[in-house]
Amino acid sequence: MDDNLIICRCEEITYGEIILAIKAGCHNVTSIEKYTRSGMGSCQGRICAPIIIKILKSQNIEVLAEDKPNFPYLPIRIGDLEVGDDK
Repeated sequence: MDDNLIICRCEEITYGEIILAIKAGCHNVTSIEKYTRSGMGSCQGRICAPIIIKILKSQNIEVLAEDKPNFPYLPIRIGDLEVGDDK
């Protein structure tokens, strides 16, 4: 793969940056996220985390089930929250 290929579109993290993180000792999605900021954008890793898992596997790194990210609930608009008096 080309080192300049964008893996995380939200944070503009490249394949080369992911590989550097792996070489630095990041061997799961969470540590790569902390090292590179991948998965911290508006999609919260929904797009890039599965790709990062494939990259880890291509580097002969075992990806355990607990390495997979826990995606947050879908965002809601503030206006959809109802605040009222329950008395």
